[in-house]
Amino acid sequence: MAGLTLRLGVTGGLRSTLPEKKRLALDVYPDVSLKMARLARDKARELLAQGINPCEQKKQDKAKARRLEQESRLTFEIVAREWFEKKTRNLTLTYRKQKRQRLEKYLFPTVGNISMAELDLPDLAATLKPLHGKADMSKRVAEIVGQVCRDARVMKYARYDVSAGLTETLPDKPPVRHRAALQSPK
Repeated sequence: MAGLTLRLGVTGGLRSTLPEKKRLALDVYPDVSLKMARLARDKARELLAQGINPCEQKKQDKAKARRLEQESRLTFEIVAREWFEKKTRNLTLTYRKQKRQRLEKYLFPTVGNISMAELDLPDLAATLKPLHGKADMSKRVAEIVGQVCRDARVMKYARYDVSAGLTETLPDKPPVRHRAALQSPK
């Protein structure tokens, strides 16, 4: 393998490349110094020595960076609003309003700005903690969270269902106390 090659580009910039059958463009001079281009060349040579195509590795790295950047932009609120518009169309207006109010009142203030990539179970459990006195409401809000997180996993906004196990963090319902029935005298 020969050394580093500088090629004059169409726009007039010098591009540093590795002289291979498939040229790997390292960067454009003067944006990157010759020293940095040499370091990039050495990294590419190391990849070739390991049997990895540096062009393919560069594409994979860019795709991974794009995916991570997209994941950081997708907050719980954005994903939940998308889920709401998509999945609640067939519900009655009253029920849609209830679900939206539960999202806006209980979830968006606490976890709405957290990206789906960073959201985890303790965040969700802490959101439901103030609702522990209201057993039915905490269960209903946890159900909405589960639906949003499962939809995020299906849409590939999240790698896994973050809400798995959330219902186990909820308090048990109080035991049912049956009362004696009123009976009419015979």
